[in-house]
Amino acid sequence: MKIKLYTLILFFLSSCVYNHTAITEDLGNGYFYIGDGHESQILFNKNRKKNESSGLIVTEPEVVEYNYNAKYIIVKSLRENDELFWIIDKEMPIDKVQFMTKNEYKKELRIKGIELELKKRK
Repeated sequence: MKIKLYTLILFFLSSCVYNHTAITEDLGNGYFYIGDGHESQILFNKNRKKNESSGLIVTEPEVVEYNYNAKYIIVKSLRENDELFWIIDKEMPIDKVQFMTKNEYKKELRIKGIELELKKRK
């Protein structure tokens, strides 16, 4: 009877294990993208080691599109029903990063001469 009970408990415990398979992408200058089926965001960790996934959260948690080059990271994220847009200048302090509206975002792209286009997340 005890063996059956232990087997049953082990079966239930093993079915509750969460299989976390996050995708990470190095975006340069300490910034990186991390995403999985439940959440995705841009983080910053200047001393990050390969395959490490800890850092300061830079963008709202649900990144849906992003792209980057040597100087900038552009991001579109969702918060509830709102679209938030981000332009991250990798040479500026992280506390200068803030979201903007779509119109502000488009204007900043023109002013700064950024020729990147948003791409769906991985």
